[in-house]
Amino acid sequence: MKYRDEHYYLNKSKSSFFWGFYDRNLRRFFIFRFLSLLFWNNIIPFVVRFKNKVGIVFGGGVYYVKPSTLSDYLSRSYFCRGGSFSICPPTVLPECKSGLVASGVRESFSLDFFVSNYSGSYVVGGSNAFVSNRDLIVHDLYDFKTDYTSEELHSRLILYPLIKVARLKRFDVEIFLKRGALFTDACSSNYAHWVTEVLPRICYFCSLPEYKDVPLVVDAGLHGNIISSLRAVSDEGRDIVYLNKGEWAEISSLFVASPSGYIPFDKRVKRDSLLKHGVFSNDSLKLLRRTIFDRLKISPCLLNKIYIRRNSGFRNVLNNDVLEAFLISHGFSVVQPEKMSFSEQVACFSQASVVVGATGAAFANSLFAPEGSKMIILFPEVEESAYLYWQNIAYAVGVEVAYLLGEVVSNAGAHSDFLIDEKLLIHLLNISKPAIVSSNR
Repeated sequence: MKYRDEHYYLNKSKSSFFWGFYDRNLRRFFIFRFLSLLFWNNIIPFVVRFKNKVGIVFGGGVYYVKPSTLSDYLSRSYFCRGGSFSICPPTVLPECKSGLVASGVRESFSLDFFVSNYSGSYVVGGSNAFVSNRDLIVHDLYDFKTDYTSEELHSRLILYPLIKVARLKRFDVEIFLKRGALFTDACSSNYAHWVTEVLPRICYFCSLPEYKDVPLVVDAGLHGNIISSLRAVSDEGRDIVYLNKGEWAEISSLFVASPSGYIPFDKRVKRDSLLKHGVFSNDSLKLLRRTIFDRLKISPCLLNKIYIRRNSGFRNVLNNDVLEAFLISHGFSVVQPEKMSFSEQVACFSQASVVVGATGAAFANSLFAPEGSKMIILFPEVEESAYLYWQNIAYAVGVEVAYLLGEVVSNAGAHSDFLIDEKLLIHLLNISKPAIVSSNR
């Protein structure tokens, strides 16, 4: 049975008479647009998730959930080892709010990179978990007790973390492969998560000659820029198998690359940890950077100053026009990454000496910024936010990150709209701090 989420029903409804009538006659009226958004953003998702959950409870199978380290039937090959290192706290303005972001030198660590091999496994589009020998296998960094998954939010599985058991809807296998490497992920459609958590794994895997003929298994329906990045790191002629969300495949010999980055989708329990802000494989991120530059024939240099104009329904800078005019008068160029191709984004960031913008997926492109460049990231001033996420990514490639916190206007947590103090931005543009204190690798 195919998985059907709210997007399936939305796309199906667009070909109906009722949608056409709404689009032609009612959409121009605010009250009907409001009711439509209420219906599609709240009522339909609730009904779909309730239906899926009922199907799992009354027609699902029970699986033991295991991290890959506890799997007794795998073989594992290590290709690089991680290590610990110390990082200075980033520059934060207003200084009185620096405690929200970080205080003092902190320890972080880089992940190992290895490839595991499983026999007789089942994988599904839209998830990096898979089934093998009646076990649901998850990666080593996942914490059952604290990490809440996208699959649970959308009622694609029910997890009982205390006893480490999951329920899945019974599935029909539609694709059969002798060999395959798993790179599906619940967050693969998000550019930042793709560039830092999925693409580096694919890049490292494709660089290993012993796996040169293994097909890649990825999610279907990804944005064109994501597909372009995939083609930039994969070998020419390598087979790629695309799985729709909820579509299952049986793979006789399954290869699973270890995480190149991980940040929990959400938390069951509020508990401070290194994983709250994301951890990454520095070697994997560096290899991705080198590979992309080589394939696109790009040489990074400290040349331009850019401002990222954010076009979104949330987390917006409300005095953006004032900031934008000021920055343009001081030699900044305004860019809109969502309107650029993948190669254009890489080329743009690779020539940047300073980048200013509101926090968002576009800052994943800091991976392609020149060493010694500076990212000034505008954040709403909230208690709970993964502030150090961008610094942990930028550390791997020697890019400095500074944070400017703004006054929250709409109370929507980390997604709040906010105002930025222009004077603090002027001050921050003249501040530079080294990012790295020491390395223990």
